[in-house]
Amino acid sequence: MTKIQTVDELPLKPTENSIYAIESNGITAHTHGFFKYPCKFIPHVPRWAINKYCSGKACKIIDPFCGSGTTLVESILLGHEAYGVEIDSFGRMLAKVKTNKIDNHFEKRIILFLKKLDDIKSQEEKIIPDINNISLWFTPSAIDILGKIKYLINKQKKDKHVYDFLSVCFANIIRKASNADEQSPKPYVSKRFPKIQNDDLSNKLKQIIIKYLSKIKLSSVEFKNISQIIGNDATNFKYENKFDLAITSPPYINAFDYVRTLRLENLWLELDNESTLREVKKKHVGTESLPINEEIAHPKSFPKELSEIIKKIEIKDKKRALVVTKYFSAMSENMSTVFNHLKKGGHYVIVIGDSNIKGVPVDTHSILLKIGKNLGYKKDACFSYIIKNRYLRIPRQGRGGLIKNDWIISLSK
Repeated sequence: MTKIQTVDELPLKPTENSIYAIESNGITAHTHGFFKYPCKFIPHVPRWAINKYCSGKACKIIDPFCGSGTTLVESILLGHEAYGVEIDSFGRMLAKVKTNKIDNHFEKRIILFLKKLDDIKSQEEKIIPDINNISLWFTPSAIDILGKIKYLINKQKKDKHVYDFLSVCFANIIRKASNADEQSPKPYVSKRFPKIQNDDLSNKLKQIIIKYLSKIKLSSVEFKNISQIIGNDATNFKYENKFDLAITSPPYINAFDYVRTLRLENLWLELDNESTLREVKKKHVGTESLPINEEIAHPKSFPKELSEIIKKIEIKDKKRALVVTKYFSAMSENMSTVFNHLKKGGHYVIVIGDSNIKGVPVDTHSILLKIGKNLGYKKDACFSYIIKNRYLRIPRQGRGGLIKNDWIISLSK
């Protein structure tokens, strides 16, 4: 049995297949704590990769599944150029806000907005988005106050930085304002334990705005660069320059329904509508929105072991086998796209957890290493760390298994 090593930061030269328990915190330092985005990885990982592969030189760094922007924040803090690709509309907005450098004008606009919130209840104008079964998710009073806040925020659209910042703050109170249970990442209304509502939403929003303004003022001073979002498709993005380093934490197989989890936020912010969300869900890596009879060819990069695993799962559940096939097919496309965008000698660091699908172990990290080898990568490092701050609090019905460790694999071109 592998001994667990306790560390404050991941060592630059990790032992092969070692397991680390990271004692230091800092997961909400700087702007990392803006919104509780699902399944984001800890900043220690991109910090490790940047310090290991970019020491003494300026790097171009990309995260093809950038989520809420953890890699981007760490990259610009350490003085590098950061680029992100993300399919979720709110994720893209959040990543931009977390890496934004602000000025005195920005702060003055936010302070003026806070004063307008004091008179929110007497305000008549409101904007209420088209949300299916909105009365199931929100009480009439919650709809009223959220609609008024939304109207005020929309009036800030002329200044995109201010508008995006306020929208992210607003997103923090949407789940709180809803009838949805707050312990489960996937929103649902519990009939057994009805939620006790608190109507003081404008005050909650003020507290979040003040907290986040303080955080972004301090972080902005430390940001040594800016970041860019360059696309929304991790399997097929294009950029004119080559990257020194790619760092990412892609979705796990069959592990998380991002679209459902962030549905209310995306709809209230009018980043998507019900129709576009359904289309986005079909495009997610690891999606279950697949036709049961869809046939997916196994790419040449698939190792023999993966084909055998898929056959075992197919005997028990054809759809699960299809999900696994499409997942690794998409990851193969992503790894190939990143390979083509890396400079010679560049690295791709991937954080991933293994799974258990219908009783069949799927060593995702090992399979990705083999796919990487077939695509022309070389293995540089492979180790894991204990997941301490678990966002998933609900069982996955035996579909994915409880993931205790995240594996870090580093590939070089």
